[in-house]
Amino acid sequence: MTLEGSRLNVLLTNITLASRTGTEVNVRDIARELSRRGHRPVVFSPDPGEMAEEIRASSLPVVSDLGAVAARPDVIHGHHHAETMAALLRFPGVPALFFVHDYRAWHDVPPRFPRVRRYVAVDETVRDRIVLEHGIPEERTRLLLNAVDLERFPRRGPLPEKPFRALVYSRSVTEAGAMAEIRRACERLGVELDAKGGGVGPVVTRPEALLGRYDLVFAKARCALEALAVGAAVVLCDEAGMGELVTTRNLDALRALNFGRRALRHPVHADRLLEEIARYDAADAGAVTGWIRAEVGIRGSVDALLAIYAEAIEEEKASPSDPAEEMRALGRYLEEWGPRFEEGGFWQERAEFPERRRALADHRRARTAECARLEAERPALVLERENLRARSDELQRELEAALAERDEAEKRAAAAEEGNARLEERAYRRDQEAAARESEIVRLRCEIAGHVEEAARLQGHLAAVTSSATWRLRERVLLAARKLRAERAVAGMLRWVT
Repeated sequence: MTLEGSRLNVLLTNITLASRTGTEVNVRDIARELSRRGHRPVVFSPDPGEMAEEIRASSLPVVSDLGAVAARPDVIHGHHHAETMAALLRFPGVPALFFVHDYRAWHDVPPRFPRVRRYVAVDETVRDRIVLEHGIPEERTRLLLNAVDLERFPRRGPLPEKPFRALVYSRSVTEAGAMAEIRRACERLGVELDAKGGGVGPVVTRPEALLGRYDLVFAKARCALEALAVGAAVVLCDEAGMGELVTTRNLDALRALNFGRRALRHPVHADRLLEEIARYDAADAGAVTGWIRAEVGIRGSVDALLAIYAEAIEEEKASPSDPAEEMRALGRYLEEWGPRFEEGGFWQERAEFPERRRALADHRRARTAECARLEAERPALVLERENLRARSDELQRELEAALAERDEAEKRAAAAEEGNARLEERAYRRDQEAAARESEIVRLRCEIAGHVEEAARLQGHLAAVTSSATWRLRERVLLAARKLRAERAVAGMLRWVT
């Protein structure tokens, strides 16, 4: 059976519409998409609140009393067994789907009732709960993973080569737990970190306007899916544990786990977070986002959902449930859950819903005021942080300059010591040379004195010789010889002339 051209009345149930949990967002997005396609959704919850007003703002009906629904639904889209059972009993003959979003919450225990024609799991973890823990036959079970309204979550621009801003996007992360480790890892990398979502930061009412500001997001499940759809790189992380950076290699496996609890295999630790952040790759993250936007849009999810609606409606038409069997199933249901309700469980909680909602509203207003105060202080704190960073950089530069100056002074001192050693060595050599010269001078003076004495002796001897008769005879002989040579020369000239 197909529903093409049909206009369905769809009753969606949820335990509460007072805040922004995963099932509340899921109900809102499905109701909006069904309405866009011409179907007539109506949402029932005994605890309407903030999300109920948001759904009503989309011109969709929300009721807290099933008696207010005058039109018979064609199918019941059930979340949480008490609300689903109330809808089944209020509208006999209407088939239902029961959705399981949580692997251990009491209100997600699948009710056994003949008109619950299909049990739908949002990931492999809760499908195991349905089949292996509560005995629902596999042929009546379907897997429909969470989806994102891509019109509400437009894609951001390309990521930078390395992350500069990071966000913890979670309802359960605590400051004393995972947040401390995430902050430690980001501080080591110099990545600016914020926190939103109600855990350690304010509740996010418009995540589509927030997520595009961040390069790296720490989240799980639907929060991770929204961040991936926008275009951020995502490390799966929550108070319960941490997983991997989502990449093209592990995307199929992590998607089958709805990026949820079963993907958080390790304790949150700064060193392991650093290992995952080190795998950050802007191009790969862009490819992941492209795949997410092609495969997990709300329109494709509602296509699959309408096919499951058709299965349930056709099966109920072909084999209407037996009222007697329904009564027996109701009896078994009341046997199991009636005592728990009487012990102050469900009915007590339901009675306390208005008071709890007021308390939550007061708390939310206080948190909102606190967040507004912090946001008002943020520019001054950011400026102070920048000033401190600038001062830190200035001190670092001064330290580096002082260290460089110290090194230069040490080099100069070493050079001076080396110069002094060389000067002392040269002075020593000069002293040695001066001593040698002084010794040489003394030797030369002694030698000169000896020569002077010898010269005086020879002078006296010469004087004695020149004053002797022999010396005078020698002088007369030499003079006579010179005269004879002169006379001969004159005589030769005269002969030549004549």
